[in-house]
Amino acid sequence: MSVPSLLVVGGNGFLGSAICKAAVARGWEVASMSSSGKAYTTPAGHTPKWVGDVRWHRASAFEPSTYAELVGSSSAVVHTLGILLEDTGYKSAVRRNDVFGLAKAVIGGLSGGDGNPLKSKEEKRRGYEGMNRDSALTVLDTMMTSPTSSAGPSRPFVYVSASDCFRPVVPRRYIETKREAESEILRMCSEKPEAGVRPIFMRPAEAVIRSIADETRVGVVDVPTMREWAGLGKGTAGQAAFSS
Repeated sequence: MSVPSLLVVGGNGFLGSAICKAAVARGWEVASMSSSGKAYTTPAGHTPKWVGDVRWHRASAFEPSTYAELVGSSSAVVHTLGILLEDTGYKSAVRRNDVFGLAKAVIGGLSGGDGNPLKSKEEKRRGYEGMNRDSALTVLDTMMTSPTSSAGPSRPFVYVSASDCFRPVVPRRYIETKREAESEILRMCSEKPEAGVRPIFMRPAEAVIRSIADETRVGVVDVPTMREWAGLGKGTAGQAAFSS
């Protein structure tokens, strides 16, 4: 049996790095692509041992030519890009444990984020539409149209989704773009079954890895299953809190 080869889109981020770590622990071949191409480091600047077992690549999810070969050589792809607030300062605030910085980002989100039709192409790429939806659809399209060296009958495309549990703190466009991505991913895969791509929507890290290993898993993975796979117990849907 061949060793799974995993490509993590956004592998040096908070969730992406956890997925890389979990896959490395299973002995998988792991590659990460991100806009910087930098290897993951902890908030304190340390480099964990597992980082050396991951191949770190610089690529843009919006530019297929920068990663088509990576997708073609991968037996599974996980998309972890996403923003909870369009003021991305909240991510650095979380890493710094900066409560005031986080509060500022949340307040900024309350004053906007419901979609601006006058946004430029670049602004849309950095906003909910680009990060939560369009980047995933571009990667999926590249996966479905690129030649592959994978020997498996189907290749999982895992999209890190979310539950609508942050309203009214988080603008509605957050969950709307997540749901739009899910709908389009299912449509694309159902209309082109010969591409052999198996769509999965879920989180967190260990649950992502288990969903790839389970060849019968297709579509939405319910919250109790995600919690069980992540070692948190089954719990209930209301106990799930998702961020990207």
